[in-house]
Amino acid sequence: MKSRISLWQKIFITGMIPVFIVSVLLSRSSFERLKKTAYTLSENAIANQVKRIDLNLNTRMNLIESSLQTLSDSISSNYSEESTVLQSSVSPENYAKNMIAPFSEIRAALITLQGGQFYSTDESRRINQEAVSAILEEIKDNPAKSFFSRGSSSIFISRDSSGSFLLYKAVTKKGKNIGAVFFELSYRMMGYNILTQQRIQQSQTNFILNEAKQVVYADNYLPDNVRKALTKSYLGGSRRTVLKIDGKPYFSYMQYSGSTGWVIASFVPEKKLFSASALLKRQALSMWILGLLFSSVFLMILSHALLRPVKRLKEAMSAVQSGDLTVTIKRSSSDEIGDLSSSFNYMLKALNEQIDKSYKQEIARQNAEMKALQAQINPHFLYNTLDSINWMLLERGEEDISRVVISLGKLMQYSIGKSSAIVRLKDEYMNIHNYLLLQKNRIEDKLNYTLLSNPEFENYPIPKLILQPLIENSIIHGIIPCDHPGTIRVATDAVTNGLMITIEDNGVGMDEEELKHFLELCYNEDCNQNIGVQNVMKRLFLFYGKDVEINVNSKKGKGTCIQLILPEREDREIENRNH
Repeated sequence: MKSRISLWQKIFITGMIPVFIVSVLLSRSSFERLKKTAYTLSENAIANQVKRIDLNLNTRMNLIESSLQTLSDSISSNYSEESTVLQSSVSPENYAKNMIAPFSEIRAALITLQGGQFYSTDESRRINQEAVSAILEEIKDNPAKSFFSRGSSSIFISRDSSGSFLLYKAVTKKGKNIGAVFFELSYRMMGYNILTQQRIQQSQTNFILNEAKQVVYADNYLPDNVRKALTKSYLGGSRRTVLKIDGKPYFSYMQYSGSTGWVIASFVPEKKLFSASALLKRQALSMWILGLLFSSVFLMILSHALLRPVKRLKEAMSAVQSGDLTVTIKRSSSDEIGDLSSSFNYMLKALNEQIDKSYKQEIARQNAEMKALQAQINPHFLYNTLDSINWMLLERGEEDISRVVISLGKLMQYSIGKSSAIVRLKDEYMNIHNYLLLQKNRIEDKLNYTLLSNPEFENYPIPKLILQPLIENSIIHGIIPCDHPGTIRVATDAVTNGLMITIEDNGVGMDEEELKHFLELCYNEDCNQNIGVQNVMKRLFLFYGKDVEINVNSKKGKGTCIQLILPEREDREIENRNH
């Protein structure tokens, strides 16, 4: 079946195609410009951040160097040339500790004076006098200058000095070298203090390389292949670059620090640069959506205005197709659509007059036939006689038998009563409950039953005495012949545009030939035999028409399941309630 496209859809699609193409091209162009701007802003932000880190590093080193100079001046002022000792109320070690206390990156301080005097803030490590002597020899010609060790070094004997570097200068008195002061600094702590909370993006990595191009500190994961590639690029003269490493592009910016000889670097995957500008992406998308939405609304209003008369005519025809023959169309124009509306109204009026009489006659005929069929299945017992028997049993204390008689009385009252041919579903459930109670009393443990009623369908209209014949058929032909106790289950479930009643037993079941014969009987409308199942199906077809479905599944030795699928018939419901 070919898919159907309405006239409104054709007009709307025809107008939207060029609008969509233009809006996509404009949005794409705007987005690319915004993307380029975002990349530039992010790259500049990272570059400025690296420069700011370099400034922080230089400032920090100047403060440390100033402390070193202050310590050197203090030693010089307290030094006595006559006794070659320090004359101070505070010990040199404590004074040095006070000087380095504000700096967490300074691991230890050492003061050495001529004559082999050493004052250390770290008494747990032995002094490497050989290293000290080499440094004193180095600085003797430049007593006013502070020196910065290149590479990892220490003035203490330690298993590992790779994590430290030195800042030192000579101590002079009247132009004569009298010793030296040393600060041993931690690479890691220096890097931590400088790089902490400096990242702009989550995926960004900032790190510091010493003069040997070894990593001093990194504030995020730094793959070794990335470090090597960035270092190689920097040595090749590229401070700001985009490198492809293992197929992935990275943006990096590297800055040389003149005070330390270190390199401060930052890198971030290039695809993350634009994610930091998500606002720009949302703005571009919003512009495209708004433009598309505005165009859609305009085209919808225009097409609806053009097709409103056609839509009214179509809706009227659909209403007639659904059974509503009372609709009329108000003529709102004098064009061809207006002429069609007038012709439709005239045709519908003539059709109503033609079918009104025959429709009412057919309803009357069906009601009469339903009552005649119902009379075939009504058992003719006297309810009053049963009531008298019940009182006699109660007087004799036969309560069990009394309950059976009451159930039988209710069953007979329901069957021969003068109520409408159409009853509520819950009335049918009550009737089959009384019927099953009688049957259980008769065959006892041979029969068990379960009734599941959906509250949503308690007042659903249904022809009277529809379920009892089907249950009777299950008991006689399914439960009684089997060699084990049987169970009958009745349930109500919602289906599309109606409901489904299931009657299921675990009796002897039917083979394929028996099932085929059973289905033939169900759909044989010309059969005049007074057979319960045929009677039920004929009345259902009369009430609901051809929309009734019956599904029967059965297997020999396993049982039988009957499903009645009943459509909704509101018009029929009202008419039968009134009769």
